[in-house]
Amino acid sequence: MRKGKWLWPRREPMLGVNQAKQQGFTLLEILIAIAVFSVLSLAAYQVLQGVISSDQISSEHTQRLKQLQRAMLIIERDMTQMVARTTRTGAEPSKDLLRAGKFVAESESDGIEFVRLGWSNPQGQFPRSNLVRVAYRVKENNLERLYFLYPDIVSGQEPEVQVLIHDVNSLTLRYWDKSWQTSWSQKDKLPAGIAMEFDFEAYGVVTRLFLTPQGEAVKARKPVVPEDPSCKPDETSPPNNGEGNEDGEGGEEGEENDNNGPNGGPVNGGRR
Repeated sequence: MRKGKWLWPRREPMLGVNQAKQQGFTLLEILIAIAVFSVLSLAAYQVLQGVISSDQISSEHTQRLKQLQRAMLIIERDMTQMVARTTRTGAEPSKDLLRAGKFVAESESDGIEFVRLGWSNPQGQFPRSNLVRVAYRVKENNLERLYFLYPDIVSGQEPEVQVLIHDVNSLTLRYWDKSWQTSWSQKDKLPAGIAMEFDFEAYGVVTRLFLTPQGEAVKARKPVVPEDPSCKPDETSPPNNGEGNEDGEGGEEGEENDNNGPNGGPVNGGRR
């Protein structure tokens, strides 16, 4: 120890403790941890993506099923209220109660057109009747429902178009009249039932049967013209038999002759 100074003992660093505090993860360990976390994240993402995809597919399937059920309900409502009524387009009246077959209503396959009842018109607020002219067709892979505001339309009038179902390949119709027929040629009669066969991209071939009210066209009877009553004889008046004229002179004369006897005198003393 020097004079005037205190000399503290020198402390040697504790190498073992400091080295232990400064140690950490190596680069290899960090890479392994990142790889494991990436694998777990990818697995979780795949599971989540599968759940989202399944939910989307289920939602689309439910939506298509609702659309199909709604379309079938609309068609059934039209078919069950079909009425035997002819239509007219412009100045050309149609004699067909039911128009059905290939390319009807500009369809790419079978089409059908008829008149139905039951179009709601509360308290007659709209200038139309409860009759509506409807048609069904397949165009551009869509099942469309066409309707006119009036059963009898002017030439060139465009209908209102309502798309019912998408992704429809074709439509085939059959008609029941004691047996199934592929075509309907009876102009003055409605079939008892109609089978509609749809070819969907999602469901394949679906066939639906609809009952229709049987009906026939009411033929107009020839009007009966009543005969002129002045040409008929008056059956209520007694016959004249040529005994008197229109003034009744002959009748009075005959009455006087009846009161005279064979000798010119009155019968029974002139008493009646």
